[in-house]
Amino acid sequence: MKNTGILRASLYQSHPVEVIMKRLHVVIPVLCLVAVFSSHVLTQPAFRTMYVAERSGLNLREKSDAAAKRLLSVPYGTKLQVSNTGVFGEAEGIKDTWYKTSYNGKEGYLLGVYLSSMPTPQASCGSYYCYFGWLTGTKDEGKMRNILEQKYGISYNEGGKTCVSGYITGFGSLPLKDAFLLTRLLYGKEFPALNQKFSSIAKIDSDGSVSISMTKKIPGGFKEIAIYKRGNSISFEELDNADPCGP
Repeated sequence: MKNTGILRASLYQSHPVEVIMKRLHVVIPVLCLVAVFSSHVLTQPAFRTMYVAERSGLNLREKSDAAAKRLLSVPYGTKLQVSNTGVFGEAEGIKDTWYKTSYNGKEGYLLGVYLSSMPTPQASCGSYYCYFGWLTGTKDEGKMRNILEQKYGISYNEGGKTCVSGYITGFGSLPLKDAFLLTRLLYGKEFPALNQKFSSIAKIDSDGSVSISMTKKIPGGFKEIAIYKRGNSISFEELDNADPCGP
């Protein structure tokens, strides 16, 4: 019996490589599967939520090219999950990337110039006050300000100067393009010039500052709206002088 024990021990000790390889044959495939799965997860494109901000709808293209085949039109206000392709396009003097998405069973590409990261306003809204009330679900200005600040990083302040009333909206990290799209959608009927190309109505200074300012006469005074980009700060102002100051 002692000899048998020694023989068994000798057999095991004389083939350590074989035993190790058998174990590795099991471990290596598992590691390969983990590596393939991890690689698949890491290379998945990052999706984000965006909304179609073109009243007439936006063409879904077969490729990330404005000349590519049109697959269908995605209606205004549609909420989409999109991934950035890194391929740039341009419209109205605005550069933005093409986004890959799917809609009604079709997979294709949309130009980001006409996509907004903010929900698009209802047709009945013609001011930021109306839009913010709809967006936050309240007309209480205190609650509205809190929700805008906490959820969207937007500041809203109503105030006025002597003989002038109005409000200022700070867009926080919202891109200039998004602020322009929202302003066009809200004020485009009242200020038709907003429907012109961005590049034709925006004033760009040498320091990179951008401004779009429009004024119209109203009974008893004037109304002015303006978008400003100064550094990383983007804001909107609306002023209403319905009762001009006397001498």
